[in-house]
This record gives sequence, C-alpha cells and structure tokens, in this order.
Amino acid sequence: MVNIVSLLTKITTVSVSSVSKFTMNKETQEAANIGWMGSNFQEFFFGKTEENISEAKVAAYKLEKASLDPAILEELGGEAKAEMSLAHFVSLIQQQSQGQEGTLLVNGYANVAYIRDNGKLWAVCCYWYSGRRCWDVGALLGTDPRRWHAGYQILSCDS
Repeated sequence: MVNIVSLLTKITTVSVSSVSKFTMNKETQEAANIGWMGSNFQEFFFGKTEENISEAKVAAYKLEKASLDPAILEELGGEAKAEMSLAHFVSLIQQQSQGQEGTLLVNGYANVAYIRDNGKLWAVCCYWYSGRRCWDVGALLGTDPRRWHAGYQILSCDS
C-alpha cells in the first residue's frame, strides 16, 4: 500500500486589497524594507507597473516535502490558479516590513509566489534576513530546476 502525502497543507487565507496602480520602484522597495533584490527580480520586476488589480484572497500553504515548481503548480490547480499579482505579493511584505509575525514566514524560510511577467511565470520568493533586518527578494523562472525545501511557504490566489 502506497502512502500518498499531499505536497501542500493550507495554513491560512488572507484578504488583499484592490490596487488602482502599483509600481515596483525605489519608494515601494523602501516602504516594504526590501534590502536586497536578485538580478532576475531587478531585471524583470523592478519598474513593473500593474493597474486595476482586484481585491483577492491569498492562500498560504506549507510545503510538506522538497519539490520542484511543476509539481507545486499542479497541486495548486495549474498556473492560472496559482498566479498572483506583484502588487499583492509586495503588499504582504509591506505588512511585515520590520519582520513582525503575520502571513509570511519570518524564520529565514522562503515565501514563494508565482507571478507572471511578459508571458513568463516566475517563482518570486522573499526571505526575512534577520541579520540585516530586511527582506531579500528574488525570482526564478517556473521552469528552473530549483527544488524548494520542505517547510517553505507557497502563496497563491484562493478561488
């Protein structure tokens, strides 16, 4: 008999507000206390503008075993169901800009969201870096062979 363990366990669902216009810029970076940005995040998301982003529910899941993006996306119900806006992702970071407890993990583990830019789905992640008291953000293509570790948190739209 095979014991099948789900990759994801839902931890919580939170509401995120609508946004008429959002731009990932220096002011947003400072407001969210993002101290470091990876090169992919800088290239593809810094300067990105999103408009008319609707209010949404974001689900946070605990990753139960080390996994690649394709398996995680499949369990979330596919790319369209997993995808969330950069505005909502950064809003969650801003709510915990000083590393206080909240929806995002602040224990050094990754918080991963799937965000689209120019037709490509990116695994955008943030980590609270307690030594520097700021957030680190990065982005990897959803096809990157990076394995996310058990205990990390996966964020997605909750329909």
